[in-house]
Amino acid sequence: MLDYAEHDLLAQVAAMYYVEEMTQDSIANELGLSRVKVYRLLKQARQEQVIQFTINWPVQRAPEIEARLCAVFGLREALVLRPGSSDRSHALARVGQLGARFLEQTLRDGMTMTVCLGRSTYEVIHAVRPGFQGHVNV
Repeated sequence: MLDYAEHDLLAQVAAMYYVEEMTQDSIANELGLSRVKVYRLLKQARQEQVIQFTINWPVQRAPEIEARLCAVFGLREALVLRPGSSDRSHALARVGQLGARFLEQTLRDGMTMTVCLGRSTYEVIHAVRPGFQGHVNV
């Protein structure tokens, strides 16, 4: 567990590098550290989760499969993700993003919606954009 001073130094170095876009050399000069020490502090900041990265990948769909599903099963709309990462948590997050965008575009005030439990539902809820207000019956 980091003490306050260690955490503060990691946060300061990370902010200088990632927010202020300073080079490791300029951070080292300003703080009186070696460039190697700055590199190690940045690495430790990632390991200690002082900083976290979010990459907003676009959700890529498979329109050819969607069209076939609609034709075969008489659906008005089908959403199918294009294959991507084999990492299960990343795949579920992409399902959540796709589901959230669909709900944001589809839900209108006064609609009724049924919600189930599960990891996919969890991911959809967490992917809904802040500020989205759907006044629906659940």
